[in-house]
Amino acid sequence: MARIDIKTIENNTIRRQWDENSNQYFYSIVDIIGIVTNSSDARNYWKVLKSRLKNTQKELVTECNQLKMKANDGKFYLTDVAGSNTLLQIIKLVSKESFGVFELWFDQKEKEKVDSKTTKDLTNLWGGKIDDSQNKEADESYPQLNDAELQIDAYQTNTDIFICAFVAGVIENDLSVTINCKEVIVKGKRESKNNTGEFNFSEQELYWGNFSRTIPLPEEIEMEKAEAINSHGVLKLKLPKINKSLTKKLEIKFI
Repeated sequence: MARIDIKTIENNTIRRQWDENSNQYFYSIVDIIGIVTNSSDARNYWKVLKSRLKNTQKELVTECNQLKMKANDGKFYLTDVAGSNTLLQIIKLVSKESFGVFELWFDQKEKEKVDSKTTKDLTNLWGGKIDDSQNKEADESYPQLNDAELQIDAYQTNTDIFICAFVAGVIENDLSVTINCKEVIVKGKRESKNNTGEFNFSEQELYWGNFSRTIPLPEEIEMEKAEAINSHGVLKLKLPKINKSLTKKLEIKFI
């Protein structure tokens, strides 16, 4: 069998479908068998192998499923599919040499999907895209024209909203957090120690300069209870939500 690498796999069409319940891809077994064996009739190869596995490793066959997938003729047909773990066991039986590269490819594809899904979930969680627009308010201390966008993690629990950001290298007087009922504004600047140009860098990839981020809030917060802590270069904001379920009995004054 010919040597298979990531490029070889990418150059072939492998049909796959993401399953939300199991949080994984299901891949077309025939498509993968065709790459691993370089067979001109991958469908028949899998048919024979499947029949053999029913007698020797029945559990592998029971882990396979069927999904409707688009074929070369443009129509959708029921197709044998399996998750990456099951497929790796099948691949190992057919070609041990192909096991490693497919393990790497599966990990890569599923990580891309999980990362993409995480970003989408975060967007949905906050009721739309997290606003990356700059604060338009003029501020001589932190000019906005060339500000870099501060990268953040944002999540919430039933009671609080949390926002985290890396601000390593920023001194206390150069970091500002402002909140209101609708948004959080984080601004700052990170000054380089090489302002004099005395060092001759071979690589210079760290960002030095102004940064800012305006983050819309998904719910109203109790501003007087908000906390901002900078610990070891990580800024963490804890913003308690207003408890709208609280009730209060008012005292009636008779006059």
